[in-house]
Amino acid sequence: MHHRRNDISKCITLGITVILIGCNQRTVSYQKAKKLHQKGYEVKLKGKDIDPKFHFLAKANTIAVRFKDRRSVFISQKDTTSKFTDIAHIIENFKKDRPASKSELKIVVIDGMPFMEDEFGQISIEISTIKSVDYLAQDELFKNFSHARGDCLVITTR
Repeated sequence: MHHRRNDISKCITLGITVILIGCNQRTVSYQKAKKLHQKGYEVKLKGKDIDPKFHFLAKANTIAVRFKDRRSVFISQKDTTSKFTDIAHIIENFKKDRPASKSELKIVVIDGMPFMEDEFGQISIEISTIKSVDYLAQDELFKNFSHARGDCLVITTR
């Protein structure tokens, strides 16, 4: 009888352990979340679906990237009131500070990743992650890239 009670106790303990481990949320890196998004996973930030290709987050502000369920990933941040900006706002600020350019801004490069003019509206950058912003006029680009048509904005993040 004592032996049977001990076995039942072990089974219950094992069952509870399996349930707790199964319910534990796995964390992944933001880079992994980008890859999962390409495979069809939803990525959520502040309860909204985002495309990680176009969202640049401050690494210091990102607590964890967790699986929420089988097909979605949830990003948690330390500062939930962090501010974001878009490319249009950055361009507007540059136009105030620079003389008029002969050509239009056609490309934005963020951390080495190029974005074309039709993608500008999708880009969102957490303000605290912006390290530098440089503007290259078409004639500056033409020296190295003879196929360059238009100005380029180069953004580096932390």
